Amino acid sequence: MTVKEELFRIGYQINDFFVYHGTKDLKSNDYETFINAINSVQRAGAVALCRWDYVADKVNYWQNPMESFERKNRGDCEDQAVENTEGLLLNDIDTEILVTWGTESGHAICHPVGSKQTVCTAGGRLNHGTTYVPDIAKYWYDEPLGVMTYSMNPKTYEIKVKKNYTVKTGSTGLSTNKELKELPYFVKKMSHIDPEFKDIVLNSLKKANKNEEFEYLKGRLKKLKV
Repeated sequence: MTVKEELFRIGYQINDFFVYHGTKDLKSNDYETFINAINSVQRAGAVALCRWDYVADKVNYWQNPMESFERKNRGDCEDQAVENTEGLLLNDIDTEILVTWGTESGHAICHPVGSKQTVCTAGGRLNHGTTYVPDIAKYWYDEPLGVMTYSMNPKTYEIKVKKNYTVKTGSTGLSTNKELKELPYFVKKMSHIDPEFKDIVLNSLKKANKNEEFEYLKGRLKKLKV
């Protein structure tokens, strides 16, 4: 995270806080009213900041937006990305789900296509100063092991691969088996919507010459029956 990104984040949080509390529809208990009120990146940021309760899970399942709403907007980063992506798509704002990972974990983020901004559970609305997706991913990892984008059908919630970006360098993030404990569960959950995701992540570890991490993740995924 650069100083500029951090200043943008703080400014956006202040702004989006007032947007949320000044917008009745975003606080609605009616799903249709709520989801259709997410008609800008700013409002998506307000939802992530003020109406989302991050709860980490270790299940092989992505909540659809209505399920997240019925759970009082509780879930992890993938669930939040799906909900905000749904709202923006319903308002004709082309939006994708950006997925990136390092050796220790992975993240899913709501990304309006062609925008410098993203919305995620860690920070709310962010400005990255670039529209290039692999560079956007560096907010979470200095050198990501991989970056992918996914499209979502707002009517069926079907999620499909859009693009797999080639990452030439390996992650400089955490690299011990102890810190790898979250990545297997992320891969398991991602494999629910993308059956090839496991192989993509394992190959990214190989390319980065992280052989110990490769063997550990391979073994953990086998135990998790991925």
